[in-house]
Amino acid sequence: MTEIAEATSLDDAQLRDVVTTWLADFDQALAQGDEKAMSRLFVEQSYWRDIVSFTWDWGYVAGSHDIAAALRKHAKGVQPRNFRLKQDFTPPELTHRIQGPVLEGFLEFETLLGRGRGLVRMVPDPASPTGYRAHTLLTTLHELHHRPMVHDRPEGIGIDRSDTRSNWPDVVREKAAAFEKRDPDVLIVGGGHSGLMLAARLDEMGVDTLIVERFDRIGDNWRTRYESLALHTLTDLSHFPDMPFPRQFPDYLPKDKLADWLEAYASSMELTCWTSTEFLGGTYDEPSETWSVDVRRADGSIRTMRPRHVVLATGGISGTPHIPELPGLSAFEGEVFHSEKFTSGSGYEDKNVLVVGMGTSAFDIAFDLHNHGARVSMLQRTPTIYTTIDNASGLFMYYKDPTRSLDEKDVIAQGEWLYPLLIPALQEYTKMTAAAEAEMTARLEAAGLRLQQGRDGTGYLETSWRAGGPYYLDVGCGEVIAQGKIPIIQADSVRTYDAMGAVLTDGTSVPFDAIVLCTGYLNLKEDVRTYFGDDVAERVGEVTGFDEQGEIRNAWRPTPQKGLWFMTGGLGQGRPNSVPFAILLSAAVDGRMPGYRGKSHDTHDHDRSPA
Repeated sequence: MTEIAEATSLDDAQLRDVVTTWLADFDQALAQGDEKAMSRLFVEQSYWRDIVSFTWDWGYVAGSHDIAAALRKHAKGVQPRNFRLKQDFTPPELTHRIQGPVLEGFLEFETLLGRGRGLVRMVPDPASPTGYRAHTLLTTLHELHHRPMVHDRPEGIGIDRSDTRSNWPDVVREKAAAFEKRDPDVLIVGGGHSGLMLAARLDEMGVDTLIVERFDRIGDNWRTRYESLALHTLTDLSHFPDMPFPRQFPDYLPKDKLADWLEAYASSMELTCWTSTEFLGGTYDEPSETWSVDVRRADGSIRTMRPRHVVLATGGISGTPHIPELPGLSAFEGEVFHSEKFTSGSGYEDKNVLVVGMGTSAFDIAFDLHNHGARVSMLQRTPTIYTTIDNASGLFMYYKDPTRSLDEKDVIAQGEWLYPLLIPALQEYTKMTAAAEAEMTARLEAAGLRLQQGRDGTGYLETSWRAGGPYYLDVGCGEVIAQGKIPIIQADSVRTYDAMGAVLTDGTSVPFDAIVLCTGYLNLKEDVRTYFGDDVAERVGEVTGFDEQGEIRNAWRPTPQKGLWFMTGGLGQGRPNSVPFAILLSAAVDGRMPGYRGKSHDTHDHDRSPA
């Protein structure tokens, strides 16, 4: 921040005036459709990221002239207006963000459809009348006029007082949840954090929503995983909408603590969840804009439902384990199972266990087995990324700032997601952490572990978004490997597997009692194939990874298959992204989104293209 501090002697009031003036000039230029005036408000190499508010999509435009043209084009349809400082957020200040030192101001505005918010980040420019021009602008729709969020507590007790024959459990929780004479507008498949967060947003907006969850209890998707598992993301990053974690919770939550929180959240927020219910798939009817889907209830009965929209919220990856083809593995007479079946290293004392894989789960499971007295080896097929859990969390430390609201932090996070700026920032951060971890990585490499720093040196975070791994956020296994207590076997040194274990290329036999395949899961595209067939799977394509706009493919936004959506990502992504996603879904339900007639059969001709 030194450079920008040296470039100005403005006090807090003057900084506020700079941003206020910029917003007023921007508002006027938009209203008049004056591209030249809009262009002059931005430095030449600048960026505008929009989330739903102007474009019905997620994406960015680069360059002052292209930004001005895109703003003018999209403003015609949504009529954005009244850009002003957001009074309940931090006032304009000098800070350091993804693009370096900036003057940052939070904003709010209105459109024909709803209320928006965002931020502008400015850099010094002597040619500007105020001494600053915008380097990045974020706009995101936060609320629909016709489906306002709940701002004031509803009056009364939540049910009709005039009928004393009915009580809250009967009326609210049982009758409404039965869906006896209606189908939901939105059917969410999966009752993990993604499904619950989205359902909470939709419920607040009055959209009739049902979650179907295959496990017996909400939270079992975490309860059933290996006992030593804990979150690798900060608790302060992982709060749930309207129900943040207590301050007494630790920085990294144990998986069972999170599981109980999921169940409590679903109950407290009165989300309608059918547990022990398997989603069987279905077909889409274009003329009626509805799905015909089947779900199998706990008693074995099949219920056919006709929701307008189906959301797969089955995780950042699919529910289909990836089982690699290892030569001769079928001849192995010991245990072979995927990591999803692993619960604890208990029972493997003094046994020889091979862990196949180089992701965080592989290291966690190997560490757990070692701590329970197993003789563990790890098989490495590709180089992995290594960093400590604390260094991994360093990118999100602004979430621990007690002076900012969670909403404000989420806007900061959305403003940080600009792919052309994100990549060099990740490269720089990876260099810094690699230098701090140099001694440990040297020891790991000496122990036989092959390491990398991600594509183009971007580290674990870009890899997690693009491919899901492999990377390890170290919580203890690194030291054990560095000490040689968990040997690393390179896959190219294994010729085949036989009844006893592995046979190396030099003819050496390495016996194992069990082999754990920590080899990840297939892409969500394969879930689509299972539920809806090959044609839909190929039409939708890959889910997650980056598209040409640097946004996550097919996540939180319309997909090539009408009426099919994906709610994915970690807790820190799910909370902020659930708002614009819920807005898109509710607008589609009501026929206010381009391409959807909706229940009202109303049509609105807005252009969705982001540029």
